Amino acid sequence: MKLAHCSHCGQVIPPKDLFRDQPVKARIYEFIANHPQGVTRRQIMDAVWADDPDGGPLFANVVSVHVRHMRPILEREGLTISCAKGAGATYRLERRAP
Repeated sequence: MKLAHCSHCGQVIPPKDLFRDQPVKARIYEFIANHPQGVTRRQIMDAVWADDPDGGPLFANVVSVHVRHMRPILEREGLTISCAKGAGATYRLERRAP
């Protein structure tokens, strides 16, 4: 699939509705896609589970698990979610390397 790019900055324009049947993954994907500079797990958790009356998951690694399960779908679209290692690591939506 040919990815669309912003004519101004060259950023990949993320395809919509990749996770329409998986609401949590859809919110994670949209949040990461809307922040090309990268976001931390804490920022993702705060945004995705902001309306959860129980406060969301207890452990931040739930984001990593969701992202790992999202990768095969993203790869079919020529995308991936990368994550820098270490403290303050950020997640970014990127074009997948060939």
